[in-house]
Amino acid sequence: MAGLKSIIRLRKHQLDEKRRAAAQLQIMLDNLKREEARARDELEAEKTQAASDHASLLAFPNYNKKMQDRLKLIIKEQVGLNAAIDRAQVELQDAFKELKTFEITEQARLARAAAAEKKAEDQAMDEIGIEGFRRKDKSE
Repeated sequence: MAGLKSIIRLRKHQLDEKRRAAAQLQIMLDNLKREEARARDELEAEKTQAASDHASLLAFPNYNKKMQDRLKLIIKEQVGLNAAIDRAQVELQDAFKELKTFEITEQARLARAAAAEKKAEDQAMDEIGIEGFRRKDKSE
């Protein structure tokens, strides 16, 4: 049945697309984590600089507020991406389940067709054997 093979091929393609999308989301999350770590390192460096320099100390509160706002935004984006990754994984699992359902159905269909073909072949061989036996029996 060509239709089932086409459906399986389509489902495999959809599964691959969902895998790529999930991988892209994970890359985005990793980038945000690196950005967060970089921002925290910058904040620590500025804090150290402010402790040793009076001019930096005066500007530090404004810088600290901006960095804290930036970190909150990054964390908010990470939470959103984590939720999107969770949804993508659920969609991926569902797509995989559907693909496996069609593949199992195709395997069962092929097994039934092979069994029917073997049964027909066995019946034909039995007929040949019986006919040969009858001819041999008549000739004796």
